[in-house]
Amino acid sequence: MAWGGGNIFGMAILAPRLAEWFGERVTLIAGLSLLAIGFAGLGLARTSFEFCLACVPACLGNICGPPLQALETRQVSATEQGRLQGALTSLVALTGLIGPIFFTQVFAWSIAFETSWSGVAYYIGGGLMAAALPIAFTASRSQRHLSAQDGD
Repeated sequence: MAWGGGNIFGMAILAPRLAEWFGERVTLIAGLSLLAIGFAGLGLARTSFEFCLACVPACLGNICGPPLQALETRQVSATEQGRLQGALTSLVALTGLIGPIFFTQVFAWSIAFETSWSGVAYYIGGGLMAAALPIAFTASRSQRHLSAQDGD
């Protein structure tokens, strides 16, 4: 419940305010950074308290979602918005299908031998967020601002 509440707080309440104050690009980069740090912390946590502490940056990292979508919608004309949203929805559906299977299998493998690698699924998640940072940094630098006439 706290995890869900933290995610909602980050995306619905905090993200719009931060994007207004600091800009969408900064909010996106900060969110991805918090997610990478949070996932690494979740993987490194050895106690329940440490895990709960690591949930804070992981939840706050969701501030990257709304600015990312805002930046994406500016990359295409008004006549292409439906295609963009359809493509994004398809990607979300695909990752929603593959992600749970992949990460539960990684977790099962990591605990099967009773090693200290039980956090490897979180390390992978943090690594993916860290890998997204330079991509987001570069892609958000040169923004095209399209008007409705650009697509006509």
